[in-house]
Amino acid sequence: PFPVKVGPDLTYNGGTIDAFVAKVNPAGTALDYCGYIGGSGSDLGWGGIAVDTTGSAYVVGETQSTETTFPVKVGPDLTHNGGADDIFVAKVNPQGSALVYCGFIGGAKDEDGSAIAVDSTGCAYVAGHTASNETTDGFPVKVGPDLTFNGPVNTLDAFVAKVSPQGSALVYCGYIGGIDDDWGWGIGVDNQQNAYVSGGTDSDEKTFPVKIGPDLVYHRNTDAFITRVNVTGSGLDYCGYIGGQDYDESWSMAVDAVGNAFVGGDTDSDETTHKFPVTVGPDLTYNQNTDSFIAKVAYVNITVGGSPRPGKTVTLHLTATGDSGLAYQVGSSLGNGPLPVGQRTLGLSPDTMLVLSVSGHLPQLFSGYVGLIAATGQAQAAIHIPNIPPLVGIRIYSAFVTLDPAAPLGIRSISNTAMFTITR
Repeated sequence: PFPVKVGPDLTYNGGTIDAFVAKVNPAGTALDYCGYIGGSGSDLGWGGIAVDTTGSAYVVGETQSTETTFPVKVGPDLTHNGGADDIFVAKVNPQGSALVYCGFIGGAKDEDGSAIAVDSTGCAYVAGHTASNETTDGFPVKVGPDLTFNGPVNTLDAFVAKVSPQGSALVYCGYIGGIDDDWGWGIGVDNQQNAYVSGGTDSDEKTFPVKIGPDLVYHRNTDAFITRVNVTGSGLDYCGYIGGQDYDESWSMAVDAVGNAFVGGDTDSDETTHKFPVTVGPDLTYNQNTDSFIAKVAYVNITVGGSPRPGKTVTLHLTATGDSGLAYQVGSSLGNGPLPVGQRTLGLSPDTMLVLSVSGHLPQLFSGYVGLIAATGQAQAAIHIPNIPPLVGIRIYSAFVTLDPAAPLGIRSISNTAMFTITR
């Protein structure tokens, strides 16, 4: 006797298992509604649920049921696309009595719909992973962020899709992945309609679309990842790893109003031999076997202006959410890649040099700065390039270090890296 009440479907549909959706009253004493979503095949609603301001519920999962028995209505696709599983996405009315829309997302191979979020306009955002490519398997890519499947046959790419408020179409749909398996497990959306996806990946930085951070280097086995998809869905604002040298994966995430992403997952990496990137807490020590982890990722962006020529000045502008009022310092290095943060030497007094990696180069090139990040999350600094012609062609990497007395070593975070090349 499954406790069906009101809907959206009061009758079990057969197969191995039906998905279901239920609403519990505010006191927790009874169900306001409870009903099935399913067809004659296996239907799994384990991917996630979201609720909009009207009280409508949005459900995502996977189904083996075709449109002949699955309760398709409106879209975004009314035809099952083959393979064992297609993703389904459904909107339940506030009373729980009916589906506003219900449809498939998929290609000819297997898909998994793992998470869903909804914005203030009623658009649903879906994350998951797929084995279907865009050509022979017909995965419904549109706009981006990546329109091309990235791995060989029988691997998985993570994906992200945005469903229109009416549920009738995809606003965008694209891959997030590299040459090995990539899984999308969590999704969130901010007030500006940027989507944030987290998951796990076996792809290293040679093929995974790393950009800005929080970490641009793959560490071995599986790494968790976090990425922000721009408002149009056409590209990634940032994308990077969170992990150590053992198994790490993110299973869920959330976003606050200003764009800070909160990532949850599990890890087999300790903080010493496996270099899991612990900072601040709540616990900085690995506790054996597998630990859960929680991480907060602030959206940080650096833009470069001025003239990168000998004898001239380059300006750096920082946009950092959630760090207003905190002190910062800026440092630079010469090199061929991202700043090796693990080798940093920090000078934290005003107007002293902050050296991140200057082995074998000219430390007199760099000026250090200390200031306060403004209430708008803005900060700036300048690098004065000596009038030394042989510097032409050298690449310079700069980063902002956010200082916080409550953090270990007084360092709250190190921003993504800005790079420019000295020209004639």
